[in-house]
Amino acid sequence: MTTLIICPGMHDPLWTETLRRQLDHGELWPSAYDVFPLHQRWAWSPHTLRLWLEATVELGSPLVFMGFSAGCVAAISAAWACQHRTDYPVEAVIALDGWMVPLVGPFATYRLSHDRYTHITGALWGRGDQDFYADPAVTHPQLWQSPHQVWGWAGGAPGETTRQYMTALQFLRQCLCGHGVI
Repeated sequence: MTTLIICPGMHDPLWTETLRRQLDHGELWPSAYDVFPLHQRWAWSPHTLRLWLEATVELGSPLVFMGFSAGCVAAISAAWACQHRTDYPVEAVIALDGWMVPLVGPFATYRLSHDRYTHITGALWGRGDQDFYADPAVTHPQLWQSPHQVWGWAGGAPGETTRQYMTALQFLRQCLCGHGVI
């Protein structure tokens, strides 16, 4: 069973609690997930995330990382470390507003942005295998707290030439379904 690892950024813990309520009440409904405890100063730390993983998640469990803002730094770095050490197979990394975070790897990558400008400029460090940007633009916190209310354009799948208009939640659901999380 694939486990979703949620990596919040450096923000009010209520932001992640709002997302967590959506997970628990069927908006996404992952089969298994864990939330990396909010460390205001260490949200970006792959080392802290790795220590937490080793104490929390069963060794050998396939993982999908979903990071937000500074949490994307920890997510992509820990994914690379897990992949390199082969102790946790990594299925994918999903970056929500991970601007300037290099999003490449030997696993699937997905980038979601709260506006088109952030999306275009963030893609300079790796667009992701598939991507989404909000249109109309929303605030940074809205993307994390209310993906069911954020509309935008998704695309980037191999062979895809057009974009689909959908919610960020619908895009997340597609990403997670493709990796056995839901």
